[in-house]
Parts: sequence; structure tokens; C-alpha cells
Amino acid sequence: MRQANSAARSWLFLPLAAALVVIGVKCWMIGRFGNPTPFWDQWDAEGAFLYPKYLGGTLSLGDLLAAHNEHRILFTRLWSLLLLVLEGYWDPIVQMLANTLLSGAIAALFITAFRALMPRTAWIGFALFATLTFALPWTWGTTLEGFNSQWYFMLLFGIAGMMAICGAPAFAPRWWAAVLLLLADYFSMAGGVSTTAAAFSLCAVQAAAGSRRGVKELSALGVLAALAAAMILSIPMLARHAPLKAHSVGQFFQALVEIMSWPAATGVTFLATLVVLAAVTQAPAWLTSVGVIRARPAQADRRWFLVAMTFWTVWQISAVAYGRGVASITARYLDLYSVGLLVNAACLFYLVSTHPVFQRQRRLAIVALALWLLPVSVGITLTAVKHTTRDLVEKRDIGRAETENLRAFLASGDVRALEDKPDLQIPYPDPHRLADIASQPAIRAILPPVLVGEESAKRAQAHGIARYTGGAVEAIKDIASRWGFLLIPLGLALFLVGIKRQRDAKTA
Repeated sequence: MRQANSAARSWLFLPLAAALVVIGVKCWMIGRFGNPTPFWDQWDAEGAFLYPKYLGGTLSLGDLLAAHNEHRILFTRLWSLLLLVLEGYWDPIVQMLANTLLSGAIAALFITAFRALMPRTAWIGFALFATLTFALPWTWGTTLEGFNSQWYFMLLFGIAGMMAICGAPAFAPRWWAAVLLLLADYFSMAGGVSTTAAAFSLCAVQAAAGSRRGVKELSALGVLAALAAAMILSIPMLARHAPLKAHSVGQFFQALVEIMSWPAATGVTFLATLVVLAAVTQAPAWLTSVGVIRARPAQADRRWFLVAMTFWTVWQISAVAYGRGVASITARYLDLYSVGLLVNAACLFYLVSTHPVFQRQRRLAIVALALWLLPVSVGITLTAVKHTTRDLVEKRDIGRAETENLRAFLASGDVRALEDKPDLQIPYPDPHRLADIASQPAIRAILPPVLVGEESAKRAQAHGIARYTGGAVEAIKDIASRWGFLLIPLGLALFLVGIKRQRDAKTA
């Protein structure tokens, strides 16, 4: 019996292995290309707002819930404060490394979410593909900026929320847990609105299909609609961000097909080709969702999760296409797009492993896999070779220049050290505002030692920030930065063990 239980639990090796590989790759990126200087939004959100209030003893719940641009980043603020207290000073490298734990958790959760939806062999194939996608360094835009934990919190709470809402009867404990996750998603980033809209869309379709019936279910649907509306109305509209939005239907459509066709359309600009590649890339999720809806399964049927994540993908990419229609394909959005890509991959593996047509004609299943994987794989390769390698080196070199210029200002106090610099050669677009923020005694006291010297830790203690971990965080940071890449072979070895145990469980 004990041996049987061990075999049954062997599937846990694969999500854990995926998390280790993802964390290992990101530790390698941070150790080689990371920059310890706070960057861009950090100066406004942390340097000018969060830390002065915390250090001055005036930080309130209202401050934690206040908007930052269009977002309410409650969990990022709490995360940043925790790391500040643990490390003893403002350390973007520690923030980046801590964020790798969140990204590893997302990979593990996502792979686990699809385990019960496809046969063992198909799920192993999907887990391998998902691990590769999550681990690719094309997401350097979020990995190499310590302030970007909000993306990870949004994905983590969003996936968990969609898992919880599927099969949850109206106002049952699981339903309330889903609502809490939806709220947490909104207080991670404004994109959490799209998660609530996706949850509403799922429940509405389930009601139309007869899977949700009765007054309670309709009332719960009304609650979700009201929650989504309240979230939308509470998002600030910023005039300075208006130029970034899509200003016409054509511009919105162009951005939408660019996102939908990523990464298969890397390097492609012809609209007709983009439309074809978008249709191919998104076809597995759409076809699967239509099939599930037509089957009208019971509310508790796990297949509804495929529909839920399809709605989630549609809402998320539509929101980005509208809100950032001018530049929709940038490195900071690729974590989000990667999840959308993997939703389609999961649906494809589900279809070819369970649909009767593919069961009868295995060659047709191979053709379907090839037709989807070939353009996606070519796009992944082009992105990694043509863009990611160059972007990482550029990010490292720019970071070094930012550090040198800011250090020169902090040593001299002369703002001319920050003025008239090439684009991105200082870590904030306005040199005078940067000088004002960095010159505040409380902020200067907690800046990284690379900017102000090793004495910063002593000055930080004078402002109420002590190293409660006794330097343990610093030691962990050094180990993770130098040797964290060793988690990659450890994770791959764990994959092999998990696959072997899965096969043993199948033959037992």
C-alpha cells in the first residue's frame, strides 16, 4: 500500500522539477545581467512614496491600497517592505531573487492545474514544454527589475482564482475563496480586472449551458459582474498614458493579432500573415472551448478549466492590446503572453490525447502537433537568438552606466552628473526628480552599498532598519547569484526521476 501511494504521488516530482529549473535559469540571469540600482518606477513607488512613509512611521492601509499609475500594488508593497526589513537596505538584487520563488511557484501551479485533464504521457510532454517556456530568458524584462513582482502576483492569484471558480457552487466556501483570489489579483495589478471578467464569462457560459442553475447561481453571477464593474471604475485614467493606448479599431486589431500570433510571428509584419499565425496559435484553445461548451458537462467537470483559461487569455491580451496598443510586444509583457501560449499548448495536448478522431488516427495527431509546434518553435528560436541575447547584454551595459552615473551624483551632489545623458543612462527619466529622491536622508541611508559605500548598512540602522536576519539574506543572495544556476541540472534530474516513477506507476 505504501509503495502504491508513493507511486501515485510521483507526479509531484514534475511541478517541483519545473520550479527548480525556472528558478535556476532566473538566478543565472540575475547573477550575470542583474543591476543593483533601483530602476524607473521604483523611484516613484518605493523611493518617493513607500519607504519614506514606512521609515517615518506614517504608512497607513490607505497608502498600501493607493493607486500606482493604473494599478493598486498592495502585494508588491508588502513584499518590498518585507525584503527591506530582512536585508536591511533597499536591494533590487534581493528583490529579483525573491521574485524567482514566485515565478517558480507559477510554473509548478500551472503544470499541476492540467494534470487531471490529460493522460499521463501527454501531461509529461506538456510539463516539459511548459518548463522550457517558463524558463526561457526572453522574460528578462520582469526578471531583471526588482519592482516587477506585481506581474508574478497577478499570474499566481489569477491562475489560482480560475482554478477555484471552476466547479465552485455559488456562495460555497470554495466560491468565496475564488472571490478572495480575484480581489487579490486586482490588488496585484490592474490586469486582475481581466481575471474577474474571465470568471464572470465562464460562469455566464456555464449558466447558458445549463451547468449553473437557480437563483443562487444567478445572484453569484451578478456579484461577479458588480465586482468587475467596481474594479474597472476604480482604475485611474492617466492623461500621460493616453498616447500608449490604441486610438482606432485598426490599431487595436493590429496589436491584438501581434499578441495572438506571438511568438510564431517573430519578425513578421505583413498583416495577413499575422492573422493566419494568430489563428493557428490560438486555435487549440478556441476549438477545445467550443467542444467543451457544446458538450454541456456538469459544473464540477474539470474540462471547464480549459474554457476558463481560454477566457482569461482572451481578456488579458485584449486589455493589453487596448491599453498598450502602441508597443504591445515588449519583454515586460512576455510572462503574461507565455501563460496564454501555454494555455493553447495544454489544449492541444488535451485534444490530441483524448479526442476520438485523433485516437483513431494517430498520424493526424502527429500532424496537428507539428502544425502548431513548428511555427511556435521557430518563433521561440528567433526570439531567443535574435532578440533575447542582444537585449540581455544591452540591459547589463545600460545598468552599469546607470549605476556609475548615479554613484557620481551621490558622491558629488552635483546634478550635472545626471543631466544630458544618453537614453536610459540614468535609472529614471527626470534627472532632477531622481536627484531629489536619492538625496532624501532616509532614502540615501538605505541605498545599496554599490551606490553609497558599505557604511550604508550602519546608516540604515540609524533610521530604524536593522538586519533582523543577521546577514543571512546577504549570504543567500550571494549563493543564489553565483550558484543558483545549479538548480537547472537538479531540476532536470528530478524530471527524469519523476518520469521514471510515472512510468512505473503506469505499469504497476
